[in-house]
Amino acid sequence: MRRARWWGALAPVAWVVLLAGPAAADPAQPGDVRSEVVRLTPDVPGVEAGVVGGDSFLRLRVDDGIEVVVLGYEGEPYLRIRSDGTVEVNDRSPARWLNENRLAAVGLPPTADAAAEPTWRRIGSGGETAWHDHRTHWMAASRPDPPERDWSVPLLVDGRPATIEGRYVYSPPPPAWPWWTGALVFAAAIIPLGRRHRPVAAGSVMTAGGLAVAVGLELRRLPGGGQGGVAAVTLGLLAIAGAIAAWRIRRAAFAGAFLAGAGAALLAYALPRLDVLRHAVLVTDLPAWTDRLSVALALGSGAAAVVLGLSAVLAPTAGPRRGQQAPGRSTGERSARRSDQSGSQLGGYQPSGTSASASGGPQDPRS
Repeated sequence: MRRARWWGALAPVAWVVLLAGPAAADPAQPGDVRSEVVRLTPDVPGVEAGVVGGDSFLRLRVDDGIEVVVLGYEGEPYLRIRSDGTVEVNDRSPARWLNENRLAAVGLPPTADAAAEPTWRRIGSGGETAWHDHRTHWMAASRPDPPERDWSVPLLVDGRPATIEGRYVYSPPPPAWPWWTGALVFAAAIIPLGRRHRPVAAGSVMTAGGLAVAVGLELRRLPGGGQGGVAAVTLGLLAIAGAIAAWRIRRAAFAGAFLAGAGAALLAYALPRLDVLRHAVLVTDLPAWTDRLSVALALGSGAAAVVLGLSAVLAPTAGPRRGQQAPGRSTGERSARRSDQSGSQLGGYQPSGTSASASGGPQDPRS
């Protein structure tokens, strides 16, 4: 039992280290600027463009039979969607390297040359692709100045010029304190309730885990968000599994270890996503309150589960010392129990001189 308490105390740490892996490279992040496509000029049937992840990625979808070339920052061929849906990138285009990072914080290799003959490399299929395009968003971490700006990205559609036109707009961030307050209040309510009723703590963890799974499934649809979405889904499912185990296991120490591990999984989901509480533009298509609620609920429920679980794991367990008989197992008590059973079988009569019952009643039945 002593080893179980120590392993249970280490479970939350191990859970976070093993499961909260690195996020996807340069994924979409919450912010305060929303970008959108206004029109495609001229309008070309079979070609659709849009912005996903707030202002993070420009997405282009092309029907079969149409070839589209996206031009880079110096007018060079950058991306190409062939008529069969194959997606290719020109490795000689400077845009190919600059777009690897949202703020273009990369160095150009010697092979990057806008005037060179294109070197096309296949990167996808299905007639759809998405990329960071620095013409579509504000290129700094500060507030945009001006707060609104039009942008355009040039294309060649079957060799004819076309333009994706759009606009980005700054949105003031919302206050984060209501969500932090809600998380603290929720944790403060769950801890005393969970001490008396284990299903209350397990149920709150399962609810938070379900919301984390829903958010993770939505994140997986974003360009560059696959790994982050998988991590969110995995942590949510682990939290649910740990809560179910804590609910069903009878041994308090082992149940506490599972509950603490489930809470740690929720914290591993919520802590890297605190930006959703302090930014106006989120990166999923879910309602903003759903994403923020998932983080606040994971914080409150996860913290409460860790506290309750570790309390159960580390609590001293009363029990017999080595070489000492367990209470209620002495010879006299076993004899008294047999006497009681015999007396009950005889209508409650005990012969004179027999031992008293375990309840401390008189030895002489006449008294």
